Amino acid sequence: MVDKYAFFEEYKKAEKTCNKLFGCDNGISWYIGQMEETQNVKTSPKPWKDTYYTLKHLRWLRNKIAHDDENCTVTEKDVKDIREFHDSLLLENDELSRFRSKSKKINSARYYDEITPAAKPAKQNTADYNNDDGGRVSPIAFVIVVVAVILICYCAGRYLM
Repeated sequence: MVDKYAFFEEYKKAEKTCNKLFGCDNGISWYIGQMEETQNVKTSPKPWKDTYYTLKHLRWLRNKIAHDDENCTVTEKDVKDIREFHDSLLLENDELSRFRSKSKKINSARYYDEITPAAKPAKQNTADYNNDDGGRVSPIAFVIVVVAVILICYCAGRYLM
């Protein structure tokens, strides 16, 4: 049996990440709602369904803990699932982010195809391309730094115990 308060803390981390990434106040509940609005869960692909039902279970478990349900049991799988979801959010590899990314690509391609051939921009000469990104950090570099910081904090915490 796993310490239910350890699970609760992991859930809160994922909740805060959802709040920050999606600009909402009720993180995982909002995420579940977006999944329901975006696709019909019954006819959606298996990974979508799995994530949806896992998040519903994890939220249910979190609510049982929050309301001091003594019969609440947390498993290693529950802790693993909430951590994996949190990691997928940080890496923008969660189901909702992947769906939105696909939708943007499809909409962008449709728009581009609607432009008349004469109005399509010519290919740029790579020699003329200015690679100055205005000092912005690429998303991949940001994710690598975040993961590195998390690993360092985790290792430091284990070392100090």
